[in-house]
Amino acid sequence: MPIFDKSFIVMARTSKTTLGLILRSLRVEKGLTLHEVAKRTDIDSTMLSKIETAKRLPTDPQFESLCQFFGPELRVEQPRLIAERIVREYGTAVDAREALNIASDILATYHRKKS
Repeated sequence: MPIFDKSFIVMARTSKTTLGLILRSLRVEKGLTLHEVAKRTDIDSTMLSKIETAKRLPTDPQFESLCQFFGPELRVEQPRLIAERIVREYGTAVDAREALNIASDILATYHRKKS
């Protein structure tokens, strides 16, 4: 397992990084291997590796399992997971940015009604 210094961990927490890199930084901070995390979360180590390298995104149950293991430090990254899912699904669409603006307006209206 490669050894990462603190600059890796700080870099992993910027707004432009992937959920996978954040997950890897949390694992490295705790000094754990992929196999140890996989065993404790019931996620296949190959799948966990793909999540860390941004080749795959975790499913909701996988994300929940990872959050139970890593705690609030990962739980706060749920909006990032949602954003990455949106970008994967619609990021290449010409009108993706406009669609996000519309979605933002709809969400604002929805949240005002709930208040």
